[in-house]
This record gives sequence, C-alpha cells and structure tokens, in this order.
Amino acid sequence: MLGSSAGFALILMAGTFATILLAMRFFILLNSLLKPTALAYVSKYATGNQGQAMGIAESYMSLGRIMGPLWGGAIFDVNLLLPFLSGVLFFSQRSLPP
Repeated sequence: MLGSSAGFALILMAGTFATILLAMRFFILLNSLLKPTALAYVSKYATGNQGQAMGIAESYMSLGRIMGPLWGGAIFDVNLLLPFLSGVLFFSQRSLPP
C-alpha cells in the first residue's frame, strides 16, 4: 500500500506526458499486486473459517471499488489534485503498522 501511495505522489509530481505514463505504470503495477497480496495475508492469518474471512475481505474490496470513484469524483469537482492527495493520504495511513 505504501507503493500505491508513492504512485499517487508520482502522478502528482509528473510534469510531462512521458513521466505521467511512467508514474501510471508504477501505480498500476503496484495496485495489481495489492489484491493477491491482501487475500494471501487474510488466508494465512484467518483464525476461523478461511473461506468466510476471504469472502468478507473480498466484500470490503468491492465496497472500496464502489466508494473510491464516488469519493474521487466528488472531490475532483472541488480541485483537480484532491483525488490524488486523498489517495496518497489513505494509502500511506493504511501502510503504517498498528
């Protein structure tokens, strides 16, 4: 998740089309690795029914795929940079150990 946060930050700092493409590639690569890693973590540390724990994790991921664009679209109307800053803050906060 820290890599996804860095990807959002790189997108914000990109100044040319080529750097935007590189930042987007970095962000997409790390986001594509996030779901399998999260499900493996849930699978490994589930204390009860492993399938149930993975189903709940998948439900929360789906909820994030619904709420994320709604939130990003709403704050995009306020300022173009706010969705990216919001992503940086969300992902970096979630990356910190408890």
